[in-house]
Amino acid sequence: MGDNMVNKELEILKDEIREINSQNNEELIIITNQFIEAYAYSFLTYGLTHEITRDTLKLFCEFKSIIDEEKNLYRFMLKMGFKIDLQECYEIIDALDELNVDTYTYYNQTLNDIIVSCETKCVDRAKHYKRNFKTLIETSEYIDKVIGLTLTFSDVKTYLNYEEEFWDFIDSKITIIDSRTENNKYGVFINDDNIEIFIPYIINLETANKCKEILTKAYNIYKEKYIKKR
Repeated sequence: MGDNMVNKELEILKDEIREINSQNNEELIIITNQFIEAYAYSFLTYGLTHEITRDTLKLFCEFKSIIDEEKNLYRFMLKMGFKIDLQECYEIIDALDELNVDTYTYYNQTLNDIIVSCETKCVDRAKHYKRNFKTLIETSEYIDKVIGLTLTFSDVKTYLNYEEEFWDFIDSKITIIDSRTENNKYGVFINDDNIEIFIPYIINLETANKCKEILTKAYNIYKEKYIKKR
C-alpha cells in the first residue's frame, strides 16, 4: 500500500476515533450530571456514610476510569497506525463500541435507579441489576487485542527465546502465508528428512499465538528428529 493510501486510511481512522471520543465525552457529561443528582439525593435521603451514597460515588469513578481507558486504547491505535493492520483495528473498534453501549446503559440505568430509590425511599430499588459482561477495567481482553495489533514475528521469536542454531536451521524452511485466506495450511509438515513450516502473517493476537504454537511444535520436532541424529 502506497504512502498516500496509508495516510488517507489513517486520516479516516483518526476521524472515526475523534467522533467516538466526542460521543464518549457526551456520555461522560450525562453520567456526571446523573451522578451529581443521585449523590445529592442519596446524601439528603440516606446520609453521607450510607452504603448507597458511597456506592454512587464508586459508580461514577468506575465509569470515568472506563472512559479514560477507552481513550488510551484509541490513542495507542493512532500512535501505532503505520504499523498495524487497519482492518483488524476496525474490528476491535467495533467490539469496543459494542462494549461501550452496554457499559453506558448499565451505569445510566443504575444511577437512575438510585435516584428513584431516593425519591421512593425504597433501598432495594438501588440494588444493581445483574450484567453479563465485564467492563474495560475488569478484563484485559481488549487491551491484549490492541497490543496484539503491534506484534511481529520478531516479538514471537524473542518470546520463545530458542537458541540461534534453531532459527538458522528453519530460516529457509518457513513460509509466511496470508492470515485471512489460507489459514488451513498452517502447520509443520515433514516429508522424509525435509521439514516445511507454514506460519501466518501476524496481524493480531490470535495469529501471533498461532505462530507461537507452530514454532513451538517445530522446535520440539527439531530437537527430537534432528538434534538426536548428531
